[in-house]
Amino acid sequence: MENNTDKIFQKLVLLAITLGTDESELRLKAMAKILSSYDTERILMAIDEIALKNIFFPRPVEIIQLVEGSPDKDDANLLAGRIIEAISRFGWPNESEARKYVGEEAWDAILMAGGWVTICTNENCNVESLRAQLRDLAKVSMKKPSLEKKEALRLEKRQDLKPVNYNEFLELN
Repeated sequence: MENNTDKIFQKLVLLAITLGTDESELRLKAMAKILSSYDTERILMAIDEIALKNIFFPRPVEIIQLVEGSPDKDDANLLAGRIIEAISRFGWPNESEARKYVGEEAWDAILMAGGWVTICTNENCNVESLRAQLRDLAKVSMKKPSLEKKEALRLEKRQDLKPVNYNEFLELN
């Protein structure tokens, strides 16, 4: 029976052939080993997607980003719009209500912009400029997990993490 690392390795070989690149067997095996700590089916689907859309061979991080996802611009726009709406709905005196309304990811963006009172009382700011700034800050905020999420991920990864033995790759050559 074929293990997950072998399935990923075979798919990477096919990807290299499809993209017309000369990738060393050692590199492909190392990538397969690294990627095998993620959900195999999702990794294989990501590689298929890359075969259809890319012209260059990807790095492991690019495959992982497809599997884990990255903040979507539309989501950041929605958060920024929600913040703008909260400014007019709650104003600077109702910070706690505004925080509940916008949610933690949006609140992180507000803090990065200087805080609730700052964005509510900035008289010299064009609404569209503020929206653009908040959208960009929301993207950053969406990328960084909360402290609780970070700790949970760290503990989860520590349990599932298998160290890569690079010596076994060197022995193959």
